Amino acid sequence: MKKLILVIPLLFAILTKVNGQDVIVKKDGSSILSRVLEVNPDNIRYKKYSNLDGPVYTVSKSDVLSINYQNGEIEKFGEVINNVNPSDTKTNMDYGMKNDELISNINDRSVKYLIEKSDKKAKWLYRLIRIHNQSEMVNEDAKISVFIDHDKYYTKRATLMVDVENNTDELLFLDLGNCFFRRNNAAASFFTNSSTTTTTGGFHGWSFGTSTIGSILGIKGSLFNRSTFGGGVFNSKSTTVYAERIVAIAPHTKYSLPWAVFYEVNKEKPYKNDFKLGERYSYQQPSKFEDAPWEIIISYANETNLDKMKRMRVAMYVAEEMTISSLWKENVADESEQAPLHYFYKVDE
Repeated sequence: MKKLILVIPLLFAILTKVNGQDVIVKKDGSSILSRVLEVNPDNIRYKKYSNLDGPVYTVSKSDVLSINYQNGEIEKFGEVINNVNPSDTKTNMDYGMKNDELISNINDRSVKYLIEKSDKKAKWLYRLIRIHNQSEMVNEDAKISVFIDHDKYYTKRATLMVDVENNTDELLFLDLGNCFFRRNNAAASFFTNSSTTTTTGGFHGWSFGTSTIGSILGIKGSLFNRSTFGGGVFNSKSTTVYAERIVAIAPHTKYSLPWAVFYEVNKEKPYKNDFKLGERYSYQQPSKFEDAPWEIIISYANETNLDKMKRMRVAMYVAEEMTISSLWKENVADESEQAPLHYFYKVDE
């Protein structure tokens, strides 16, 4: 364990000298490429190195192993949690850096504001969304992709689309019954316990339960004892197919979750009142992960360990509000190759 603690700071001390940045090494093996601003008794304040002009973030001091400063100095805070070997920690570090890069790639997207200020009341807001820096969007098992779609011709609702990609060489089992999308204090499962019946004509059908699926795949686990896996009740005239709660994702492929309502008119309170055209407002990231207004919770199990459920959590918050005159006019223009996460908010008349 002591050798591991010495290896981690030494590795990042070399990296910081090359890249000219501070590296916050967390006890779980992940890292944050940063510019450290202040070390307090309870937390560490920093800016992400990829966006030094961006917001200030904090990380709990109890979660940090060390800070490897760009000048080569190392400040240690504690022991590595869990008894892991150096190769496992290196893997966690690699994916920790990939996770930071993925979040930064989304959060660094920006738009050019094309409206001049006036006293005219704004009817719409362009709300730019960012990912909370404590989110986990990628690890050695899976990667989460997030999209927000707002049809300009159906302005009363924006929808959320989530893809889960299997990063492993084995099957990944997604439990939709334990996957949730939270909006403020209300959460809804991505699983809908429904069935669809269609007329088929005369034939003899077939059906099977989850235990049969497990036998076919040659795997066992309590995951298959408590969940429906699809199947049907057949007769000569109709077929009833039940929604699948447990979804198997093939190696290195994606699965798209059922879409969820991200925003609905009159179901979300404004951050302020009396918006004027040309006004633009910025907001800080919530200090607590749970205070973010939106959260995606993904629950999955590996083929090799079906009895041990794992979770990934992604939180989102409003980073900017830009008042616009209409959804049909060019009020903003993307300044990056990919458009930022955003939706259009209807201001009360």
